Amino acid sequence: MWQQSSSFSLSCSIQAQNGGIKIIAPLRVAKRRLLDIKAALEAMPAVPSTAAVFPSVELGEILTQVRTASMNCYAYDGVGAGDFDSQASLAQQTIFRSNLSDPCTFRIIVKSSTSFAGAEIRATSYATLDQLISSYEGLDLAVQGATQGNPGSLGTALAKLDATVSLLELLEGQVKEALGVL
Repeated sequence: MWQQSSSFSLSCSIQAQNGGIKIIAPLRVAKRRLLDIKAALEAMPAVPSTAAVFPSVELGEILTQVRTASMNCYAYDGVGAGDFDSQASLAQQTIFRSNLSDPCTFRIIVKSSTSFAGAEIRATSYATLDQLISSYEGLDLAVQGATQGNPGSLGTALAKLDATVSLLELLEGQVKEALGVL
Protein backbone atom coordinates (compact mmCIF):
# COMPACT_ATOMS: atom_id res chain seq x y z
CA MET A 1 0.00 0.00 0.00
CA TRP A 2 2.83 2.41 0.79
CA GLN A 3 4.21 2.13 -2.76
CA GLN A 4 0.85 3.00 -4.26
CA SER A 5 0.52 6.20 -2.29
CA SER A 6 4.14 7.21 -2.93
CA SER A 7 3.67 6.59 -6.65
CA PHE A 8 0.42 8.57 -6.47
CA SER A 9 2.11 11.53 -4.78
CA LEU A 10 5.05 11.37 -7.20
CA SER A 11 2.69 11.38 -10.17
CA CYS A 12 0.69 14.29 -8.76
CA SER A 13 3.83 16.28 -7.99
CA ILE A 14 5.18 15.72 -11.50
CA GLN A 15 1.88 16.85 -13.03
CA ALA A 16 1.72 19.91 -10.80
CA GLN A 17 5.34 20.94 -11.44
CA ASN A 18 5.70 24.64 -12.17
CA GLY A 19 2.03 25.24 -11.47
CA GLY A 20 1.01 22.67 -14.08
CA ILE A 21 2.36 24.95 -16.80
CA LYS A 22 3.47 22.09 -19.04
CA ILE A 23 0.05 20.49 -18.93
CA ILE A 24 -1.96 23.69 -19.43
CA ALA A 25 0.37 25.20 -22.05
CA PRO A 26 -1.67 23.89 -25.02
CA LEU A 27 -4.81 25.46 -23.52
CA ARG A 28 -3.03 28.79 -23.31
CA VAL A 29 -1.68 28.47 -26.85
CA ALA A 30 -5.19 27.75 -28.12
CA LYS A 31 -6.55 30.77 -26.24
CA ARG A 32 -3.81 33.00 -27.70
CA ARG A 33 -4.66 31.77 -31.20
CA LEU A 34 -8.35 32.45 -30.63
CA LEU A 35 -7.63 35.98 -29.39
CA ASP A 36 -5.52 36.57 -32.53
CA ILE A 37 -8.41 35.26 -34.64
CA LYS A 38 -10.80 37.60 -32.82
CA ALA A 39 -8.56 40.58 -33.57
CA ALA A 40 -8.47 39.60 -37.25
CA LEU A 41 -12.25 39.16 -37.43
CA GLU A 42 -12.89 42.46 -35.66
CA ALA A 43 -10.60 44.22 -38.14
CA MET A 44 -12.73 43.02 -41.05
CA PRO A 45 -15.33 45.44 -42.41
CA ALA A 46 -18.96 44.70 -41.70
CA VAL A 47 -20.86 43.13 -44.58
CA PRO A 48 -22.84 45.71 -46.54
CA SER A 49 -26.45 44.88 -47.30
CA THR A 50 -25.51 44.46 -50.98
CA ALA A 51 -24.30 40.91 -50.17
CA ALA A 52 -20.64 41.66 -50.81
CA VAL A 53 -18.40 38.80 -49.73
CA PHE A 54 -15.49 38.88 -47.35
CA PRO A 55 -12.00 38.41 -48.73
CA SER A 56 -12.07 34.61 -48.93
CA VAL A 57 -8.29 34.29 -48.65
CA GLU A 58 -8.27 36.05 -45.28
CA LEU A 59 -11.21 34.05 -43.99
CA GLY A 60 -9.71 30.85 -45.35
CA GLU A 61 -6.61 31.56 -43.29
CA ILE A 62 -8.76 32.33 -40.25
CA LEU A 63 -10.63 29.05 -40.71
CA THR A 64 -7.30 27.22 -40.81
CA GLN A 65 -6.27 28.98 -37.60
CA VAL A 66 -9.54 27.98 -35.90
CA ARG A 67 -8.91 24.37 -36.82
CA THR A 68 -5.32 24.57 -35.60
CA ALA A 69 -6.46 26.10 -32.30
CA SER A 70 -8.86 23.18 -31.80
CA MET A 71 -5.91 20.82 -31.30
CA ASN A 72 -7.41 18.01 -33.46
CA CYS A 73 -10.56 17.67 -31.38
CA TYR A 74 -13.13 17.45 -34.17
CA ALA A 75 -13.33 16.22 -37.74
CA TYR A 76 -13.95 18.81 -40.44
CA ASP A 77 -14.30 19.00 -44.17
CA GLY A 78 -11.54 20.91 -45.90
CA VAL A 79 -11.81 23.62 -48.46
CA GLY A 80 -11.44 21.36 -51.47
CA ALA A 81 -12.40 17.77 -52.07
CA GLY A 82 -9.62 15.45 -51.00
CA ASP A 83 -7.34 18.16 -49.63
CA PHE A 84 -4.65 17.12 -47.17
CA ASP A 85 -6.19 18.81 -44.11
CA SER A 86 -9.53 17.08 -44.62
CA GLN A 87 -7.93 13.70 -45.11
CA ALA A 88 -5.74 14.13 -42.02
CA SER A 89 -8.67 15.25 -39.87
CA LEU A 90 -10.86 12.38 -40.96
CA ALA A 91 -8.03 9.85 -40.53
CA GLN A 92 -7.31 11.07 -36.99
CA GLN A 93 -10.95 10.87 -36.00
CA THR A 94 -11.30 7.40 -37.55
CA ILE A 95 -8.33 6.19 -35.54
CA PHE A 96 -9.86 7.71 -32.40
CA ARG A 97 -13.20 6.01 -33.00
CA SER A 98 -11.44 2.67 -33.40
CA ASN A 99 -9.92 3.15 -29.91
CA LEU A 100 -6.33 3.10 -31.17
CA SER A 101 -5.39 6.59 -30.03
CA ASP A 102 -6.89 9.99 -29.32
CA PRO A 103 -5.68 12.95 -31.40
CA CYS A 104 -7.49 15.53 -29.23
CA THR A 105 -4.88 17.37 -27.18
CA PHE A 106 -7.54 18.82 -24.88
CA ARG A 107 -8.91 15.34 -24.11
CA ILE A 108 -5.39 14.10 -23.35
CA ILE A 109 -4.90 17.04 -20.96
CA VAL A 110 -8.18 16.35 -19.16
CA LYS A 111 -7.44 12.64 -18.93
CA SER A 112 -3.93 13.25 -17.58
CA SER A 113 -4.86 15.94 -15.09
CA THR A 114 -8.00 14.34 -13.70
CA SER A 115 -6.77 10.77 -13.47
CA PHE A 116 -6.10 11.18 -9.73
CA ALA A 117 -8.81 13.75 -9.05
CA GLY A 118 -12.21 13.06 -7.60
CA ALA A 119 -15.13 11.85 -9.66
CA GLU A 120 -16.86 15.23 -9.52
CA ILE A 121 -13.99 17.26 -10.97
CA ARG A 122 -13.40 14.56 -13.59
CA ALA A 123 -17.07 14.63 -14.63
CA THR A 124 -17.25 18.43 -14.79
CA SER A 125 -13.97 18.61 -16.73
CA TYR A 126 -15.21 16.11 -19.32
CA ALA A 127 -18.54 17.96 -19.59
CA THR A 128 -16.68 21.23 -20.18
CA LEU A 129 -14.46 19.50 -22.74
CA ASP A 130 -17.53 18.28 -24.65
CA GLN A 131 -18.96 21.83 -24.63
CA LEU A 132 -15.61 23.19 -25.80
CA ILE A 133 -15.43 20.80 -28.74
CA SER A 134 -19.02 21.66 -29.72
CA SER A 135 -18.14 25.33 -29.47
CA TYR A 136 -15.17 24.87 -31.80
CA GLU A 137 -17.43 23.06 -34.29
CA GLY A 138 -19.91 25.94 -34.16
CA LEU A 139 -17.11 28.47 -34.62
CA ASP A 140 -15.84 26.49 -37.60
CA LEU A 141 -19.30 26.52 -39.21
CA ALA A 142 -19.72 30.26 -38.59
CA VAL A 143 -16.35 31.10 -40.17
CA GLN A 144 -17.19 28.79 -43.10
CA GLY A 145 -20.44 30.70 -43.51
CA ALA A 146 -18.55 33.98 -43.54
CA THR A 147 -16.20 32.67 -46.26
CA GLN A 148 -19.31 32.01 -48.35
CA GLY A 149 -20.60 35.54 -47.77
CA ASN A 150 -23.51 34.59 -45.51
CA PRO A 151 -24.84 37.72 -43.84
CA GLY A 152 -24.56 37.63 -40.07
CA SER A 153 -21.92 34.90 -40.08
CA LEU A 154 -19.18 37.27 -38.95
CA GLY A 155 -21.21 38.34 -35.91
CA THR A 156 -22.04 34.71 -35.16
CA ALA A 157 -18.36 33.79 -35.49
CA LEU A 158 -17.38 36.52 -33.00
CA ALA A 159 -20.02 35.33 -30.51
CA LYS A 160 -18.93 31.69 -30.92
CA LEU A 161 -15.33 32.77 -30.53
CA ASP A 162 -16.07 34.53 -27.22
CA ALA A 163 -17.93 31.43 -25.98
CA THR A 164 -15.03 29.19 -26.99
CA VAL A 165 -12.50 31.38 -25.17
CA SER A 166 -14.68 31.31 -22.04
CA LEU A 167 -14.88 27.52 -22.17
CA LEU A 168 -11.10 27.28 -22.61
CA GLU A 169 -10.62 29.45 -19.54
CA LEU A 170 -13.10 27.32 -17.58
CA LEU A 171 -11.35 24.12 -18.62
CA GLU A 172 -7.97 25.58 -17.65
CA GLY A 173 -9.34 26.37 -14.19
CA GLN A 174 -10.71 22.85 -13.83
CA VAL A 175 -7.38 21.32 -14.89
CA LYS A 176 -5.56 23.51 -12.37
CA GLU A 177 -8.04 22.47 -9.68
CA ALA A 178 -7.52 18.80 -10.52
CA LEU A 179 -3.77 19.31 -10.27
CA GLY A 180 -4.11 21.25 -7.04
CA VAL A 181 -2.29 24.30 -8.40
CA LEU A 182 -4.94 26.99 -8.05
